[in-house]
Amino acid sequence: MRRPSIRRLHALLALFAGLAAGGCAAPGERAVTAYVGAFSDHSLPDEILLAQPLTTEESYMGAVAYSEPFIEIPGAGARWEWEVQGVKHWGIQDHYELNALLVMRLMRLPWNHVVRTSFAFGEGLSWASEVPEIEESSRENDGATQLLNYLLLEATFGAPAWENLDFVFRIHHRSGIFGLFDDVNGGSNVLAVGLKYRF
Repeated sequence: MRRPSIRRLHALLALFAGLAAGGCAAPGERAVTAYVGAFSDHSLPDEILLAQPLTTEESYMGAVAYSEPFIEIPGAGARWEWEVQGVKHWGIQDHYELNALLVMRLMRLPWNHVVRTSFAFGEGLSWASEVPEIEESSRENDGATQLLNYLLLEATFGAPAWENLDFVFRIHHRSGIFGLFDDVNGGSNVLAVGLKYRF
């Protein structure tokens, strides 16, 4: 297995350092998200489309993420955010994970006066402190490495009376993008729930 490229990680960290230095988020828009989840050995389309009953393994993770918006899209009810995450795995595997990503969030939805809702898609890089054991043994995978692509799908739901707190459902996904990262095909998917606090 080839040594994962550290240059990709350095480039993304430099990008996020620049965004953080810009500090363009307004009060009430920064957020901390805490979530927990379980690994699923299904492919990502199965989890999105619910094409088959989903099962999880005895492999779990907990994460804390910090995010800020940096570009509002006028008239679209959408914005770009950046996010960084710290993750701890336990169960079948026991290691740490660091993720940095850009997020597109859609917020203007017609039922928000009843249930405040947003949908988000995020893309970035994920670094594991060791090669994840469950990614090596997954029936969906060909190869495994520490540095992979990271993809996030998120839905948030909140009561209008609780302006700063939302319930979160996330799909937390690492993959090699069809061999782009060290010839890895496949990755890992975690189905997670948690809370998002905006301040």
